[in-house]
Amino acid sequence: MNAKPKKGKGKRDLDCRYYNDCLDLAGLQNWRSFNCESCDVYKLTFGKSNMDQQGGENQRICERCNEKPTITPKHRYCGSCMAHAANEKKKAANHTPKPQKSQPRPDFTLTIDFSNHSSLLTEIKDLAIQDVRTPSQQVIYILKAHLTSHKPT
Repeated sequence: MNAKPKKGKGKRDLDCRYYNDCLDLAGLQNWRSFNCESCDVYKLTFGKSNMDQQGGENQRICERCNEKPTITPKHRYCGSCMAHAANEKKKAANHTPKPQKSQPRPDFTLTIDFSNHSSLLTEIKDLAIQDVRTPSQQVIYILKAHLTSHKPT
């Protein structure tokens, strides 16, 4: 871990890739709170280029409108441009043609009379329970395995 959090209250970088490691460290050390201000990773991320040292205000400008500050130093856009981009994405998703549903297949049902083969049905039910299948699925599995193994080459 390259991050070095400090015990006590202060600013934290919730988007930091080491944040979970710092939480673990704080938990292991029984800290009530920790901050990222002494961490080298935090200093690189929130250094003079991204933060005003006196007020801690975001100095990064939105890449879309080039007017407003971004919502955090890590984001590329201001809040209104982010909302605008999200709305455009929703509109595009709504105009995407939905795939057509496939035609319903006819119902292929086979009823098997096990009245003269109750022990076979019991064996199928036991296998189905063991393999976490329904008895119908177990019968299909057995048939498929049998047919696959007896295919002509």
